[in-house]
Amino acid sequence: MDFLNKHIIKILGLIIVFIILNKCNSSNTSSTDNDPLSKSKISIDTNDKDLYVFERPVNGFSPYNNYYGKGVYHNNTDNTIKVTAPTNKDIVILIEDIYSKRKIRNEYIRANTVFLLTGIPYGTYKFYYLHGENWSSNANFKGGLAKGNFLKEKGVGKSDKIFDVEFEVGYTGTYSLTLQLVSNGNLNTITGSESEL
Repeated sequence: MDFLNKHIIKILGLIIVFIILNKCNSSNTSSTDNDPLSKSKISIDTNDKDLYVFERPVNGFSPYNNYYGKGVYHNNTDNTIKVTAPTNKDIVILIEDIYSKRKIRNEYIRANTVFLLTGIPYGTYKFYYLHGENWSSNANFKGGLAKGNFLKEKGVGKSDKIFDVEFEVGYTGTYSLTLQLVSNGNLNTITGSESEL
């Protein structure tokens, strides 16, 4: 009987040690790269204590699909738009079909990176972009119509043209867009507002 009691005590001890180790490991686990919105609160100048700064979304993340609808892809066109983001600002590029006024894409692109938007349908498009620092998925966009915005140094840029690119039926096209927020970019922009997006 003593032999059995000793084994039961050892087994209970091992279970307790296992539970303690498991709790320690789960509290020290950091977020994975697969979670584009893992929370990392920092100190910012804001009156809204519910806003958190999250790790920057990965290139190609579409924060406003709930508002604009899922992106439109026609991969059989082979039409692409190559976007070079500004050196110091992340952006969300929005591509609008000038006839339907529908935003066919909304894609996050990190500062100082190049991202290729593929499968652009045939059509005529205008570019808009939201730029800034310290992304939060809790911040209001368009006065609260959607969520996700920059908390610092944010702004909206838009082309000064009626349209920026046209992909004609029967042709394959690649358009390169350089957004440098300085004079050496290849898109002349003017200041816009979120209400236009």
